[in-house]
Amino acid sequence: MTRYDDDFVAWTRQQATLLRSMPDHGLDIEHLVEEIEGLGRSAIADLSSAIRQVLEGLVRRSIDPDSISLEDIYSAQADVIISADGGVWRHIDLDRVWRLARRAVDVNGPEKCPITTEHLISEDFEIERVMRLIRS
Repeated sequence: MTRYDDDFVAWTRQQATLLRSMPDHGLDIEHLVEEIEGLGRSAIADLSSAIRQVLEGLVRRSIDPDSISLEDIYSAQADVIISADGGVWRHIDLDRVWRLARRAVDVNGPEKCPITTEHLISEDFEIERVMRLIRS
């Protein structure tokens, strides 16, 4: 397994650093570095957005079980699993995403996310178990 496969974001940062140290030989290194770093930032943003959707759904459902279906939450969680590929999940500020999800639903709650990223990327994700963690 390569670093690309194991930690895509770290790989983009490493490649950008290597590019900066190379003589340009006519390459547009500045823009290549921006594009490669942008790939890592985009992967983080995509996963953060998918996680926020799951967290919002969980919070909404904990307030009003009829507000969102289990299928919608499981569908959003599948997007999390897909976006977490390549170790991107290691670079997520879960507490920040949690605060944004709470703000979107307009509820108070703990500052720290009561569930882990590992819960969210698990293929054994159990909504009821996770909701108990959110309610406690």
